[in-house]
Amino acid sequence: MIFIGGVGNGVKDLTKEVYMTYMYFSFFFIPLFKWNKRYFMRNPQGGPDIELPRGIGRQIERGENVNMFNFSQMSQLMEMKALSDRFFANHPKLLPFIKAVSESGVREGSVIEISVKEPSGREYVTNLKISDDDMMCFEKLKNMKQER
Repeated sequence: MIFIGGVGNGVKDLTKEVYMTYMYFSFFFIPLFKWNKRYFMRNPQGGPDIELPRGIGRQIERGENVNMFNFSQMSQLMEMKALSDRFFANHPKLLPFIKAVSESGVREGSVIEISVKEPSGREYVTNLKISDDDMMCFEKLKNMKQER
């Protein structure tokens, strides 16, 4: 008796923007079952593709309407993420400064001062006093970051 079967990797396009990768077991060249399914959205800017949450990927695979947000919005978010990564790479001292200040310095009543000096020498300066609403916003942002 000859046994022809095996395990392999597969890729399946679910939509123009989304694809699924998976492992499969085949018997006599017929795939019997799949596992380790992962779902990705192609990055329109040419960077690395974004892995989608498994639940959203399954909905797309089943042809269900995904109403999280549309793909053009996701594309814009991916572009903003790439731009922010590049911005912080160009300004490596900014994130450690923000982290240090957020851990110990910003409380209700704190004053943040911002100044901009143009190459021509013209200067702009403003400040803002942190309110209770501002603190709630900061906490929400901090919690969102921790959930990732």
